[in-house]
Order: sequence, then C-alpha cells, then structure tokens
Amino acid sequence: MDGYCFDDLFYNNDLLASCPDLPIMNLTPYCYFRMFAGCTSLTTPPELPAENLADCCYSQMFANCISLKKCPALPAKTLERGCYSGMFDSCSSLKTLPYLGDAISVSGCCSRMFSYCGSIKISDTLDDEYKYEYKLLKLNNEDNSYDYDACKCMFYVTGGNIPNLQIISMPIYTCNEIIYPEED
Repeated sequence: MDGYCFDDLFYNNDLLASCPDLPIMNLTPYCYFRMFAGCTSLTTPPELPAENLADCCYSQMFANCISLKKCPALPAKTLERGCYSGMFDSCSSLKTLPYLGDAISVSGCCSRMFSYCGSIKISDTLDDEYKYEYKLLKLNNEDNSYDYDACKCMFYVTGGNIPNLQIISMPIYTCNEIIYPEED
C-alpha cells in the first residue's frame, strides 16, 4: 500500500452512513488522511485494527463527521508523527473517547484530535460527574513522563469545566465513555 492511497476517498460524501472494512494492519503515511472527512451522515466508524501506524495515517480521518457518536478502538501501542492529529476535529456529536493510555507517543501525534467536539467533556477534578480518569500519552524515555507536546490542543474547545484547555495538565477526568481495545 502506497502513501496517500485512500486519502479523501469519501471526502464530503454527505450520503455515506457506514464505512467499508479497513483490515490493513501496516499503514503508510497519509493512507487514510481525510478519508471520511465531511461525511455528515456517517454514524458508525469502521474498526481500525492497525497496530503499525505511519505519519499522519489517520489525520483528519473523521473531521466534520457531525453525526458520528462513537469512536473506534485504537489498539496501536507506538504512535507516529501526526497519526491521530485532527482525527475527530469538529465531530460535534461524538460522545466517546478512545483509550490511549498504553501508547507511546511522538511529537504532535494527537494535536487537535478532539478539538471542537462539544459533546466531549473534560475536567481537572474527579467528582460524581467526571468519574473516569483519561490517561494521556507517555513519552518513550527513562522517566516515562507524560507528553504534553503530543497532546497540545487535544481537547481545544470541548465541553466541561476546562473547555478551552490547550496544554494538558495531569490528571484529567471525563464523563464520556472510554472505548478500550479488545484484549488478544
């Protein structure tokens, strides 16, 4: 599979309500870039089983899919530059978050991933409403610290009590369901 092979394939197709299977396990740069972006009728995403990602492979894949309510599980453990950047940007009906807590990040991998997703709610306080801790990405370094750069603007203009968060501080909490990858 070559880079850019499926980019913009269904771009702005407002009649597409469901997706084809995407079984490819080894992705190439930009392969699914904006594949479903602007598909305003899309309600169900495909499964994304790939564990070997590439630069910007899922970048803006579902941007502006305003009917999408649930995200797919994201099982990859090693992320690449921009792989999830803008993936769900402006998906205003999205009510779930993919679990990323075990992944190792690189710079910019999740930038603007959920920006303008008003149904995603985050908080810096654990309470009865915000009862799920959302684990952020860790760097591949000796102290296993969190990657603030990779998550920059991840939740820009979302809901909750810190709606304009641009640089993530630890820990954060959500009231949204978290989608976990299936165990092998």
